[in-house]
Amino acid sequence: MTNDLKTKDKPEYAESVNQSYQYCANLARNSKSNFYYGMLLTPQKKRMAMFAIYAWMREIDDIADKEDIASRKKHLLSYYQTTEELLAADEDTANANYNNKFWLAFRETMLTYAIPKQHLADMLKGQLQSVEQKSFATFEDVYEYCYRVASTVGLICIKIWGYEGGEETEKLAEYRGIALQLTNILRDVYEDQHAGNNYLPLEYFPSLQQSQEKALLTAIDKLIEKAAYYYELSAPLEQQVDKDGLLCLVVMSKIYHDLFSKIRKDPFSVLKKQPIKVSGFKKLYICLTSSLRIYTNLSSRWQYN
Repeated sequence: MTNDLKTKDKPEYAESVNQSYQYCANLARNSKSNFYYGMLLTPQKKRMAMFAIYAWMREIDDIADKEDIASRKKHLLSYYQTTEELLAADEDTANANYNNKFWLAFRETMLTYAIPKQHLADMLKGQLQSVEQKSFATFEDVYEYCYRVASTVGLICIKIWGYEGGEETEKLAEYRGIALQLTNILRDVYEDQHAGNNYLPLEYFPSLQQSQEKALLTAIDKLIEKAAYYYELSAPLEQQVDKDGLLCLVVMSKIYHDLFSKIRKDPFSVLKKQPIKVSGFKKLYICLTSSLRIYTNLSSRWQYN
């Protein structure tokens, strides 16, 4: 599986890049990520670009989850410095120094689709927050964190897919990222609480006279309302994204919304040890029904409620 390159006069570099894209494809396929099902439904060239972005994002996420706090922070900063050096390097330098894993495919994707480096800088800030910050005072603080670790991904995706509507569409992509990350936060309440982390806004917790369980459920209910609001607010996004990326967007969003619907139906479930998941069968069903709706134009507007 290869990606078309403009550098046909440099076959060694082109071959290295193609091998890098293949590495990214294998990584995504083995990840069992919810995002893989959506990426798989994108046309080949853009699919490979999505895999490359996923690989970079997966690596920075893994760094933020490992080792002690001081080591994680050091490695995050080093990782971002490597990223900056890579993007500033010419092809020969890049091929000589970054000819392993996902780096060259990531470089080609960033340059080909003119993806703003600021999105990567914002992601770094969010990952540093996840390492250093154990709680968030207000929903505005949570929103900023969600923007950094999730909306940035959406903003990069629409650059690859193509879209109409300029800044208004970018705002919709931001809102969709907020909705998806709030879903992640809700899903992981049990795990985060037992790890000493709290992504539920402290302002959502009522009187200290309540039991811990009741206090948590109150905060969870309020965050569920926020997530539902941002799903609905971002609903017009599907009308603005080019057809190349539409199925990917719909499938990824609907898988997450199905997870959110489970939580919304039974908020207490996120306080249990067993994680809430969307089954492989349901993911396949979402892929098939979303394809049908798109290619038969059965829906003029996607609903998240």
